[in-house]
Amino acid sequence: SGAQLVLARPGGHQDSGYLVQTVKQQEITILQLVPSMLRVLLEEDGLAECVRLRRVYCGGELLSKELQERFFALLPEVELHNLYGPTEVSIDATHWQCQAAVTVGVVPIGRPLTKMQVYVLDQQLQLVPVGVAGEIYIGGAGLARGYQGRAELTAERFIPHPYSRELGARLYRSGDVGRYLETGVLEYLGRVDDQVKVRGCRIELGEVETTLRSHEEVAEAVVLLREDRLGNQQLVAYIVAREADAALSSNRLRAYLSRHLPDYMIPGSFVPLQRMPRTLNGKIDRHALPPPNPEFEELTGEAGTPTEELLTGIWSQLLGIERVGTLNDFFELGGHSLLATQIVSRVREVFNVELPLRAFFESPTVSAMATIIDSLRQTTGVTQVSNIQPTLRSGPLPLSLAQERLWLFHQLEVDSVAYNAPTSIRLRGNLNQTVFERSINEIVRRHEVLRTHFACVNEEPVQIIVPELTIKLPSIDLRESSQTLSAAKALRMIIEDLQQPFDLTKGPLWRGSLLQIADDEFILMLTLHHIIGDAWSTDVFIRELATFYEDFCAGNLPSLPALPVQYGDYAVWEREWLKRGMPAEQLSYWQRQLAGAPPLLTLRPGQARPAVQSYQGAHQKFLIAAEVEEGLKNLSRQEGVTLFMTLLAGFQTLLHFYSGQDDIVVGTDVANRSRAEVEGVIGFFVNQLVLRTDLSGGPTWRELLGRVREVALGAYAHQDVPFDKLVEVLNPARNLSYAPLFQVKLVLRNKQSEERRIGDLEWEMVEVETGTAQFDLVINMMSTAAGLTGIVEYNTGLFDAAWINRMLGHYQLLLSEVVAQPEIRLSHLQELLASADKQQQVVQETKLVEMSLNKLRTAKRREILEMVDA
Repeated sequence: SGAQLVLARPGGHQDSGYLVQTVKQQEITILQLVPSMLRVLLEEDGLAECVRLRRVYCGGELLSKELQERFFALLPEVELHNLYGPTEVSIDATHWQCQAAVTVGVVPIGRPLTKMQVYVLDQQLQLVPVGVAGEIYIGGAGLARGYQGRAELTAERFIPHPYSRELGARLYRSGDVGRYLETGVLEYLGRVDDQVKVRGCRIELGEVETTLRSHEEVAEAVVLLREDRLGNQQLVAYIVAREADAALSSNRLRAYLSRHLPDYMIPGSFVPLQRMPRTLNGKIDRHALPPPNPEFEELTGEAGTPTEELLTGIWSQLLGIERVGTLNDFFELGGHSLLATQIVSRVREVFNVELPLRAFFESPTVSAMATIIDSLRQTTGVTQVSNIQPTLRSGPLPLSLAQERLWLFHQLEVDSVAYNAPTSIRLRGNLNQTVFERSINEIVRRHEVLRTHFACVNEEPVQIIVPELTIKLPSIDLRESSQTLSAAKALRMIIEDLQQPFDLTKGPLWRGSLLQIADDEFILMLTLHHIIGDAWSTDVFIRELATFYEDFCAGNLPSLPALPVQYGDYAVWEREWLKRGMPAEQLSYWQRQLAGAPPLLTLRPGQARPAVQSYQGAHQKFLIAAEVEEGLKNLSRQEGVTLFMTLLAGFQTLLHFYSGQDDIVVGTDVANRSRAEVEGVIGFFVNQLVLRTDLSGGPTWRELLGRVREVALGAYAHQDVPFDKLVEVLNPARNLSYAPLFQVKLVLRNKQSEERRIGDLEWEMVEVETGTAQFDLVINMMSTAAGLTGIVEYNTGLFDAAWINRMLGHYQLLLSEVVAQPEIRLSHLQELLASADKQQQVVQETKLVEMSLNKLRTAKRREILEMVDA
């Protein structure tokens, strides 16, 4: 007899027992149903007895890897097919035949059916690269004409086909998110509606869910954006384990996600469920998912002493997590050296003792740290530490040592722009310029340093603070026929402004303008002299600008509390601290550490240096891929060092190879905000540390990491000595052609805040080429979603772009090699770099030969043609 179509009775699609009996009794050979119902059917005892079943089609929901595995375990002889397609394309668009042996992270939705086209496009309807998520658009023979009686919705969803020459061809905008794999197979990731924004970063919830489902212990996963008890938004993951009653580890899940996703896409909370709540039609009921369960967070150890209780509160506040276990590792919770210095400051306030920064590396848990604090209090008593206090403004205030250095430099080169610091911010949205200007003036009122200039009194430089200052923010309309043209014009203005020197005797020592480049797009152009600010100050400025703008837009008074001290108070405190001889032990350390250090690092032996530093410079960007960064982080954890220490070891190794010197001295920046009073103060606080490492004796990479660790920890423990005081005490031989103590720097900056909003405005930094270089060579690095991004600032009187590119190539190759071979010796590393150079040279020579041959062939061809013509 011919094939028959069997339909379930009314309501029978919700009764799994009835469905199994029907499949068995009616000898069904082909079955179509949604994955959630297939999951239920697989739990029925009688399904394995449906011996005539040959093929099962699934569609309408995501088909998980775990469900596929369960299907083939129970029905190994039955085919399983995954279908995808909305009703508007009548009704399937793609097909994938599942394979029992394939253990990919997610079951694909396959390839387009015959006469169907499926594209993955971005918001500009451009094809996205392989592996990148985008919206799924469908075209072809199955496409519907539209929605009856709903012309507006039809126009929105059925768009002209940008990749077809057929007249009137259209694409259906599905609202689904997917990506093509290198094999040409399509993966479904979720809905565009599931896209959320957390602290300025756009996140596809479906992509997070897909990655979670690919974990071998996870059967189902749903991710939502929810508010915590403090009103902050966070991602919450709901998970069902593959094995009943299995204890899923939140730490393991986080670690797994961190290998596949950027940090901002990793959920803050994980909620284990026995099963997902479902609607009547069998789909997951997201509205029924419970709030996060804080007990699931894998926080090991409860506070058992008052010291531990206080410490967990300090860690929780600064790490930005609600609860901290006394046995959790500081660095695994997201801690880094800057946070460590802030915790040292809080410990000083709360316990009145000086906690060594080394403690974070040797005892990185609350429990171990509490033991150290208790021991300090018992054996040495309470150590009195001088706090920064407000100073009476009875007369001019002194400069800090760092300010004094820039003041003296300014006297030598009045028109120099070497210390002009640009901050340009692109703003998108409906900007209220009046409120924006008022917000900036509130920052000026709040921070004295923005109202400060300098003068000489009795031949000594002093700070002159203007009591009141109201600025008028110039608004310049740069709108052109194209936004690209406008942006280019704005960039020229920023560079021109950057080349205008400041007169330090006249304030303010910063200037700003608002450049309008489109109806809803502006650039806030700020230039300040380094003598009144640093990179941390820029973050403070932007954070306060966002707060005041939101306050004033809402009609509220400023919500920030008054600052406990001003920069001038810090300058007075620093001078008094030095007079009391507080850094005597620290100075002794530096005198021992830098005794006999080489005064100059020559990276191009034989090259003559200019007689005087020109400060002319250029910048070059580079990227260390995310997988290499992850390897470096893992290696750092294994060796008990920070990521910065690992990058420093690699950089000093490279400098060792280039210079031929074993004694390598490199500088780095520290925020110098170790006291809580100044954390929110704008000013020039940044200090420089000198890191001297001995690379002699042909050490292995692992041995070198140990040397670098001791050098860095020693420097951190004695970082309170101002760099300018160090230069004064050590008194190295001065030379106008290079900087004292070090000429090369490496700086790893902390990851910037993911918050990218000022009220209703979105913002981002505008990168500017300053054209200056304060040192021979400076590498600035930062961890981003793409990996470690870096900018090299170099002196163009010493290096050219080709040399810098070669050096960066060596640095990246070196870091990749040490991740793979931590026991490798430096001599072998040098051989690898030399070999890479030779290979590159062969490639270049081959290209030159090919170019020469092509020229000869062209000439010969021309000669033959001329003979024929003749």
